[in-house]
Amino acid sequence: MTVTFWFDPSCPFTWRTARWLRATAAARGEAVRWRLMSLGVLNAGKDVPEQYREPMRQAQLVLRVLAATEAQHGSHGLDAVYTALGT
Repeated sequence: MTVTFWFDPSCPFTWRTARWLRATAAARGEAVRWRLMSLGVLNAGKDVPEQYREPMRQAQLVLRVLAATEAQHGSHGLDAVYTALGT
């Protein structure tokens, strides 16, 4: 089985979930397909609390790096760079 996990690098909840999923999938011998998404794009035009605005802006920069990583190295590379950034 392959689990597809969508994440935004600015979200601490997806970071925690990603760590759990990575460990669980490894223990079960399952694969994870890492996919990018943007909370900034999903919330465009909505009233976003001030505390989330700057992380969402910075996430756009990180998303560009992660998208380039995925294009060059696939899901495995995306996982490695996301892990390095979060750590």
